[in-house]
Amino acid sequence: MKFAVVYYSFDGNTEFVADEIAKVLKADKFVIKTKNEISNTIMKYAWGGKQALMKKLPEIDDLNFNPENYNKIILASPVWAWTFSPAMRSFMQKHSLKNKEIALLLCHGGGPGKAMERWVTELEKGGNLIIAKKEMIDPLKNQPARSLLVATGWAEDLM
Repeated sequence: MKFAVVYYSFDGNTEFVADEIAKVLKADKFVIKTKNEISNTIMKYAWGGKQALMKKLPEIDDLNFNPENYNKIILASPVWAWTFSPAMRSFMQKHSLKNKEIALLLCHGGGPGKAMERWVTELEKGGNLIIAKKEMIDPLKNQPARSLLVATGWAEDLM
């Protein structure tokens, strides 16, 4: 079984758990980077929130990712304006995930809104099967040791 972990992280929370999940699964890891990264938290909420609400597609770096090389794909994103991040939206458009088994991880500060529901809806349009969903509240800041244990257990369940 070959796994890929694909994630975008702005302030480190998503990266923190995605790294642990990749380690447990012995997965290939792909980090989504935008060409014009938002440099501070205030701009993230203003400009980044607008991007998320308007479903904008920021330009992202090439990941050299081929979904056909993987049995299962784990996607991880922070929540921006009650949806998954614009960078993740760009990744999904660029890589056209179709008929894959996908697990979803969202990290947020406590207000996810309908982010998971929106993400699932987008992915199911391509015939993808969502095999697992997980939400974590500020895992790097909110009991990081416990967060790693939760991430490890979730990853083991995916095997």
